[in-house]
Order: sequence, then C-alpha cells, then structure tokens
Amino acid sequence: MPKQAAEQFASDIRAAQGTGADTCPVRPDCWDIVMAWRVVATQWRVAALGGMGGGVVWLGLDYAGVAAGLAGMEIPATPDLWWGLRVMEAAAKEELNR
Repeated sequence: MPKQAAEQFASDIRAAQGTGADTCPVRPDCWDIVMAWRVVATQWRVAALGGMGGGVVWLGLDYAGVAAGLAGMEIPATPDLWWGLRVMEAAAKEELNR
C-alpha cells in the first residue's frame, strides 16, 4: 500500500477509536486486515429483490474486485490476509442481510 494512503487509513481509524459506541479498538495483529478491508469493502455482489418492497440480498465480496483493489493499493494478497477478509465478509454479510 502506498505510504500516504496507509498513513491516511491509519489516521482515520485512530481518530475514530474511542469516539462513540460505533467504534472499537483494532488489535495490532488484525491491523493489516482492517486496512485491506477499508480498500475492498465496496466490492460486494448483490442480488435485487423484486416486488413492492424491493431491496437487495448481499451475496458476498466480488473476489476479482477484491484482488484488483488489493493490487491497486499494492497490498500483498497473502493467505492470512484472504482468510481475515473472509472472516470480515461473513460478519458484514450477516449484518447487512438483517
């Protein structure tokens, strides 16, 4: 990840920590995964629901989009990073589909 982008992400997260109920500290061993998540968190596959209510079902991350996002920010896609992103994806998908 380019140094300036990494510093901005780190600054954003540190600024948010402890500022309200919607924030939480990031464990040092999870830091790289959280930084990668911030890069790829928009790369979702969704399915539209028909009918009067409409809405969407969040299916999961588009892994090709995730790979492109990581490559674009020069973040190595290690097995540990992919595993961490999949854990975050599962938690986010559960919450988004409530």
